[in-house]
Amino acid sequence: MPPGTVTGHVFCGDTQRPARLARVALVAVPTPGAPSGKPEQETEIGSSPATDYVETTLDGSFTLTNVKPGVYYIIVDKDGYLLPLAEFSPSDLKSASKEEKARLASRLQSVMVGSAQVVDREITLERGGAVAGSVTYDDGSPAGELEIAVLTKGADGKWEKGIAQRYRSFFGRIHTDDRGHYRVAGLPPGDYLIEADLTLNEYTTTTTPASSPGGDASVMRMQRSKYSLPIFSGNVWRSKGATAFALGSGEERSGVDLEFPLSKLHQVTGQVLAKDGHAVNGGKATLMNADDQSKVTDTEINFDDSKFHLEFVPEGEFTLKVSGAKDVRKVQVANAPGSVPRFHDETKTVRSFGDSQQTIKVLGETTGVVLQVGEAAKTAVGSVAHDSE
Repeated sequence: MPPGTVTGHVFCGDTQRPARLARVALVAVPTPGAPSGKPEQETEIGSSPATDYVETTLDGSFTLTNVKPGVYYIIVDKDGYLLPLAEFSPSDLKSASKEEKARLASRLQSVMVGSAQVVDREITLERGGAVAGSVTYDDGSPAGELEIAVLTKGADGKWEKGIAQRYRSFFGRIHTDDRGHYRVAGLPPGDYLIEADLTLNEYTTTTTPASSPGGDASVMRMQRSKYSLPIFSGNVWRSKGATAFALGSGEERSGVDLEFPLSKLHQVTGQVLAKDGHAVNGGKATLMNADDQSKVTDTEINFDDSKFHLEFVPEGEFTLKVSGAKDVRKVQVANAPGSVPRFHDETKTVRSFGDSQQTIKVLGETTGVVLQVGEAAKTAVGSVAHDSE
C-alpha cells in the first residue's frame, strides 16, 4: 500500500506562539496481544519511533512523509515542555482496560494514517516543571562537570532514573556547569529526587588513517567510568534516605542544592590474595551497604599494582565483595598500519578464582585491606581490549 503523510503545526501553550525547531515523530500504537515483532515492540523504552524525527520550521509546521498505513501516537519533543508519552510505561500502552485507554486518550494525541492519505494535525505543547540548584564541595568550591539525574518512583515504589529521557529524540546527559549550577526542565507533576555523580573517568583516543588518499583520518575518543559515587537530595548517600520534593504542573523550583563532604570521604585500598599468597590482578571490587547489601560503588582491580582503589568512600559500615577474581596477562596487538597508538593491549585470563566478601568499617583512610579467594570451579577464558602506546 502507498504510504501516507502527516502534516501539522505545533504551538506552545504558555506563549501561544509557534513551537520552533521542535522534534516531531510517530510511535506505533501497540495492539494488545499482538505477536512479537509487531508495532507494539516499537513502544518499548529505548526503541526508535516508527518514523525519523523532523524539526518544525519557524512557523511551527512539520511534515512526516513515507508513513506506513496504521495508527500512531504523535510525539513532539521540545526542551522545557512535556512529552506525555514518557509518562507511560510499555505495559500502560498495551493495556486493554477501559480506564487505561481513557487515560491514554486524555494525554496522548493519536492519528490514523490510510494508504496515500494526507492527515493534518494541530498540537499544543504544555510547559513542564523545572528544578534547579547547585552542587558544591564542602570547601566552598563549585562541583562542575558532574552528571545530574532526576529520579522518580517506579511501579515497585523504588526510585529510578529515566522517565525524563523516555522517547526523547536526543539522549543527552545533564551536567553541572563551571559554577556547579544545574537545571532540569520538562518534568511532569510528581515527586522527585536529584542525584549527582562524582565520577573519575579514563579517556583514550585512537586515530586511524584515511582509507583513501586525500581523505580524512578517523578519530575515535572513548570515555570509561573508572569510579563513581552518587549523592542524593538531602546530602545523603542512599536514595532511600533522601529528601524528596514535589513538583507541581509547570512549577519552577530552585534551591535544590547538594554538597559533597570531602572531609568525610576516604580512600579504601587493598589486595585480593590467592591461597598461595600471590596477589590477583584482575576482577571487580564492589562496595555495598552492610544493612541491606545495596550497591554503593565498584571498581576494577588495577592491573599495574594488583590492588583495588575505591577512591572516595563515605564513612560507615560496608560489605566489600570481590567477584570475577582472576590472574590475567596482557598481550600487545598491533592496530591498523598508521594508527595512533600503534598497539592496543588485550587482557587474557590465565586463572580464575571464586568470589569472596567481608565486612569493613570506614572511619578514615583505609589501606591494606585483604580478601582471600579460592579456586573457581571452572577456568574461564576471555579478553577485553585496552588502548596502549
